[in-house]
Amino acid sequence: METKKSLRQIPSSVKPFFQEYDFTRLNIRQHKTLLMERILALGNRQEIQWLIQTFGKPAIRDWLAQSGEKRLPWRRFHLWCLLFGLLEPEKPQRIWTR
Repeated sequence: METKKSLRQIPSSVKPFFQEYDFTRLNIRQHKTLLMERILALGNRQEIQWLIQTFGKPAIRDWLAQSGEKRLPWRRFHLWCLLFGLLEPEKPQRIWTR
């Protein structure tokens, strides 16, 4: 999906999510999955809205289905599964029991 011209700039409010990267060199096309991962895990409403407007719900839903379980904290992944209408996998059984 082509991003809209007005939305090509990554919001500066997400800069703290990418401390190990040179924020000025992040590219929306090249770093799409990284942006999805960090913003879905740490973003606020405005940042999530930017993500949806930039990539679209189908692309985010696909990423969640393919990589979300491995790349997001369990609680955030569960939330996004509910909001995007995905069936979430069963939570793995713990090795240690009380």
